Amino acid sequence: MKKDLNKEVEENSDPEIEILFNGENVLDFWTYDEKGNPKLLQGKLMKFLGRNGFVNITQNNRNIGLVQELNNRIKKSTVEMAVQLVKEHLERKALDDIYEVFAKGVGSYLSRMKLNLLKSIEIINDRDQRNSSRFYFHNCFIDISDEDFQIKPYKELDTVIWENRIINKEFVFPSNNSRGQFETFCFNICKKDEERFLAFKTMLGYLLHRNTERGEDVAVILYDENMGGSRAEGGTGKTLLSTALNHCRDRVEIGGKQLKMGSNFAYQRVDYTTDIIVFEDFAKSVSLEPFFDMITGGMEVEKKMKQAFYISRKMMPKIMFTSNYLIKGPKGSSTRRRKYEFELANYYNDWFRPEHEFKNRFFDDLWSKDEWNKFFYFMMTCIQDYLEKGLVKAAPINFNKVRMADKSSDEFIDFMDENLEYNKWIDKRFYQELFEDMYPDIEKVSSKMFGIWLNDYAHKYGGEYETKSTGSKYYFIVRIKKVNDEEK
Repeated sequence: MKKDLNKEVEENSDPEIEILFNGENVLDFWTYDEKGNPKLLQGKLMKFLGRNGFVNITQNNRNIGLVQELNNRIKKSTVEMAVQLVKEHLERKALDDIYEVFAKGVGSYLSRMKLNLLKSIEIINDRDQRNSSRFYFHNCFIDISDEDFQIKPYKELDTVIWENRIINKEFVFPSNNSRGQFETFCFNICKKDEERFLAFKTMLGYLLHRNTERGEDVAVILYDENMGGSRAEGGTGKTLLSTALNHCRDRVEIGGKQLKMGSNFAYQRVDYTTDIIVFEDFAKSVSLEPFFDMITGGMEVEKKMKQAFYISRKMMPKIMFTSNYLIKGPKGSSTRRRKYEFELANYYNDWFRPEHEFKNRFFDDLWSKDEWNKFFYFMMTCIQDYLEKGLVKAAPINFNKVRMADKSSDEFIDFMDENLEYNKWIDKRFYQELFEDMYPDIEKVSSKMFGIWLNDYAHKYGGEYETKSTGSKYYFIVRIKKVNDEEK
């Protein structure tokens, strides 16, 4: 099957893009007076630029940038790039006298104000459809549905796309069905568990899908399996996953620890083509609440010395956080429905990295073409799984324990794990004194707070907490019960 598809790519690959400067695509934008002196014609110069694809893009009737559109591809441009185009054209035609006139008055012929004379178009939306996605390569583009892949040449491209959508690689389907190195890496950090691996793939597929219409407006949050409420772990592969996404989509990475909340320019690197925003190493003290509007709505982007613009919900990038600590938010459904959390198994660490296992680094110039193809193919299958199944939730590994420890202490969790007897009435005061005796360095808490800790522990670990009093004595019991996923 794959060999047939690869043959189709070879037969339908586009020829080299048409040379920009040829006799059919240009207009003369100069003339000579009666004495033979050269002169540039401003109006025709604008027509020349227009014939070569230069247009202004607008949003809600506001001019937000200059672009160049050629062969169904559009890219951001500048005044300097327009100047370079004119310069190369005049040099190509060996018009030294015209070039001299242009060089002397370039600032008056081509300025941002003069370029406002160009045609304006509304900002394009080349994002994915609700039930499909696309990967663009040099030699072809691939339509992805929940059932199959369709390889197509660019002559069949039915819409204008941003040029930076095109991945700087040529793609052919892998020659065999064996797992590539990157897919193996992903399987390893999923504890080599097939159900967990499927959930992981749908998570990647969600991030890769350039569409927000499926009702799953969540931020993906990646943790380490062995993280703690007060201690940091690392080396599991969160950064490598972010890099992998960047090889497939337009990703902007923002350092979570350096993020200046409330700054007008906090997101100035985000653009209207950004597909994914990754907040790397999110700080322990920052809440998820300030990001709620971004996750489920749109965002205003302000750039220094440039026109601000708004990214609507329909064109919003996907959001991903990585953290060594639990990312908190207000209690209740408003926080739960805005996040998808996934724990990465600590298969790798600072002493055993993927390059130690695979004897090479992912994504560098020495990585083989076959591994690149297997990587892209794997990422496309992640989109397929997501389109078919939606976001599949993974069972927690240490979430319950970490969340509980975040409310109480690691020592309390250890104490309960070692000493709690289920389905038995226990003297609460005696039990608290036993805890304090075993951990004398822990700051003492009130009886009320200790009861809250007991209740939280019971709930997180599948029990029902009850209390009763007899005279001056207070008792508690933790009864075993079966919990569903919503209670975890």
